[in-house]
Amino acid sequence: MAMTTSESLLHRPHDEAPARASLRAGASDHAGASDRAGASDRAGASDRAGAWAGLSAHAFEFVSRGDFVNGVLHQQPGGSAAPLILVLHGTGSAAESSALDFAADWVRAGFSVARIDLPLHGRRASPKLSDRLVAGYRSLASDQPLDADTRALVEEFARQSISDISRAAQALGKLDNIDASQIALVGIGVGGTAALWAANHISGLRGCVVSGGAGRFADSELDPISEFDAASQRNVSSLILAPSGESEIPATSQTAFFEALPEPKRRVDVAASDRNGGLASDAVSVIGDFLKETLA
Repeated sequence: MAMTTSESLLHRPHDEAPARASLRAGASDHAGASDRAGASDRAGASDRAGAWAGLSAHAFEFVSRGDFVNGVLHQQPGGSAAPLILVLHGTGSAAESSALDFAADWVRAGFSVARIDLPLHGRRASPKLSDRLVAGYRSLASDQPLDADTRALVEEFARQSISDISRAAQALGKLDNIDASQIALVGIGVGGTAALWAANHISGLRGCVVSGGAGRFADSELDPISEFDAASQRNVSSLILAPSGESEIPATSQTAFFEALPEPKRRVDVAASDRNGGLASDAVSVIGDFLKETLA
């Protein structure tokens, strides 16, 4: 069973019952759950462009620090216990965005794939706070100053994200057809930063993949290297992708992060994200090979 580990600067375990996921057969994106990166998903998650065709889809929900967290779990029908890949969407996007359709290939390769909405994203979005969070994260990532209220919002996002991700692994790891000892995180943008924050708090974690969200932050408490460092002591392998073109995190910050990142690690330059905000084909291929090497 995937359990959370000890507390840290950002993670202070909440006094709540062990996480359990409530599954519902079938999944849709509620006719137009949009992402703030510009993509709008109007077809259901199960039939959108056929990406997930032939794969089982279960919507799920669990409680994390008093919040209801929603997600979708995809598997091969009738499959045996499979490693779990938790895919975390990009900044301002959503779990059911078509930008994450690339992950369907990993299900066909024999993995279970789950996606959740991060705090203040997707179905958890807030008209008042979501845009402010996105702007605050981008300022943090580029070492721009944050006012006290925005800094507090970003810190709370980090704390909630750690809880959400670790409890998603805990809840899904209880399912009979999930191998809770073989878990990987794949994050884009803010999802990558959240994966690094959460990595030390998932005992079954074997790999962590970050595209565009790995950098050193001047704010030491929110710097992801401080949280990920302890995960390396459990031999968690990391793959850092550096997409070409513009990034929320400056190149110098990305380089500094990778230099500070403990072994085992790899860094690969890949093509820019596709027009929907998803990963380019070469990035998907590199990640697929990494997952096959890292997960049993």
